Amino acid sequence: SDNATGYTRLYFVKFKKQKKLEPVDGMTRYTPVAVTSSEFQSPEGLDTNAFDGDFSTRWAAEGDGQWLQADLGESKRIDKFGVTFMSQTARDAKYDLLVSDDAQNWTTVFSGQSERIEGYQMIELSESINARYVRLVAHKNTVNDWNSVTELAILANE
Repeated sequence: SDNATGYTRLYFVKFKKQKKLEPVDGMTRYTPVAVTSSEFQSPEGLDTNAFDGDFSTRWAAEGDGQWLQADLGESKRIDKFGVTFMSQTARDAKYDLLVSDDAQNWTTVFSGQSERIEGYQMIELSESINARYVRLVAHKNTVNDWNSVTELAILANE
């Protein structure tokens, strides 16, 4: 309260959505020409949300083995991935990253779990790989059966 008047002051705070910054300077971030998934939670968990550059949106699907797939339109060189998950500082998400040229034959380039960090978890490949399709296969998280990817950045060195 204000000592002079005896009134309590109220302050109002307005929060805004913040767009994400590019994960790494000097990297090219590919924009998929098409995005598909095994399923998604509608309307807020759309698969396209994982590629919109916005931390406040997400792709969400319940259960082990749910997948999110990006079609780059043609085979492109990939050097890194940047991945973020909803509430990733409070829980671990288990997932695999796979690449393909034909969406039939897949090569696993990462298998593991998220780190409890702010921002992108960077997955750097030991050597560049060319692929048209990228698939993230989600295996739930340590708190519940949901998979919630806020961003999947597909990156190449410039």
